[in-house]
Amino acid sequence: MNNKKCQLKEVTASSFSNEPQILGYGELLLCDRGWARVRIEFSQWTIHAGETITFFPTDIVQIEDVSEEFHGIALVYSDDMLRMASLHIEESVYFSLRNDRLCRERQIVADVISPMLTILQHFFSTDGCRVTDEIVALQLKSFFLGFSDFLRQHPELRHPDVDSQRTDELFARFMNILEHDFMESKDVQYYADRLCITRKYLAVIVKRKTGKTPKMMINEYVITRLKLRLRNTNDSIRQIATTFHFPDDSLMIRYFKAHTGMTPVQYRRNMQIR
Repeated sequence: MNNKKCQLKEVTASSFSNEPQILGYGELLLCDRGWARVRIEFSQWTIHAGETITFFPTDIVQIEDVSEEFHGIALVYSDDMLRMASLHIEESVYFSLRNDRLCRERQIVADVISPMLTILQHFFSTDGCRVTDEIVALQLKSFFLGFSDFLRQHPELRHPDVDSQRTDELFARFMNILEHDFMESKDVQYYADRLCITRKYLAVIVKRKTGKTPKMMINEYVITRLKLRLRNTNDSIRQIATTFHFPDDSLMIRYFKAHTGMTPVQYRRNMQIR
């Protein structure tokens, strides 16, 4: 982001990393050539030319496959910009956008999203423009509201993973708590208690949304975060074990190896070789 609140950038196949990344920004990506298969948290999405996909700050994103000719234009925005755009937007709108990231309707992309990016390009390229941030926030807000209302009017076009509003909201809350408390606890009961529901009901919700158990989700999330910490910092294994609330580093080593087949030191060494 280079300390900017927002910017437009060109995206190609070489822009992507095969390793999972935690986004420190939001992004609205319009694909105009090729395709890419993306995993966001625990859901898989495939974007083709003429479609858009939305990413939010703190998303864990991994590109699973991408065509060589992939090309797109992305509106990248900061967490602050997202708060500006989301001001006074109902929570249900945000939940629907978190659950259904892909806009496949070519007419909407052609008539609304593509012209929006063209308009924004004008302001980004105009020297001395002092209201770019406000204009971007308003455009994002109109996109969030418009796409959410479109999904409401056309439930048949929603992503197959999207379920009832109650299920969607509980799952989104589970993911939000996991995102903030994964270091605090790896126990399913902890998350069920935070949601004020039973372990069994949490298992039903998670199974319906992902086909996995809550314990699998928690472990996958923790392992992903451990990999990112090992790859992106020089913290010692003991320091990481303490940060992640493991009783001692030997337990973290066993936990990591049980889920990856290698020790943290071996994983870090493999990443450095690459």
